[in-house]
Amino acid sequence: MKPDQQKKGGIKGILAEFYFDIILILIVVFIFIIPSFQIRVLSRQFPLALSFVVIGLIVIRVATTLARRLRAGEGAGIRQETARALPGATLVRRASLILLSLSGLLGIIYLLGMVLGGVIFTLLFTRFYGKQTWLASLIPALVTLVLVYGLFGILMNFQLYHGIFQIRLPGLV
Repeated sequence: MKPDQQKKGGIKGILAEFYFDIILILIVVFIFIIPSFQIRVLSRQFPLALSFVVIGLIVIRVATTLARRLRAGEGAGIRQETARALPGATLVRRASLILLSLSGLLGIIYLLGMVLGGVIFTLLFTRFYGKQTWLASLIPALVTLVLVYGLFGILMNFQLYHGIFQIRLPGLV
């Protein structure tokens, strides 16, 4: 076994394996949670709810991974299969694509608002990153439209962000 493929134990091994989860939690905290306290109470409900769901899912993922490791007797080290399957360049490429996608989502929501930004992002993300056809990409985009506009905008009457162009859809506050 090569030295670079050996398992890292302890805290360094945990941090090395879950660095992306840690970075994602920091992004959620600094982009969604902290800035949400500068807006009105009704407007901050959506980013806070979204943030806590994302952080909860990350915690569940980390806990199940660690529990599976402990049951298998692997400890807290990095799995060798993961290290071989995802060389450094592939891992950096995937992390960069995800970070670029999140940046694009924030940018389009800033420009066009929650409803239109979410729909357009979902359409483009599933088309180009998911490599789906335009028709197959349209289905999740329409589901996003129904959920964000219908559920949060109409039924729950949340005050959704309308973007810097202030594009308002009928029925939204």
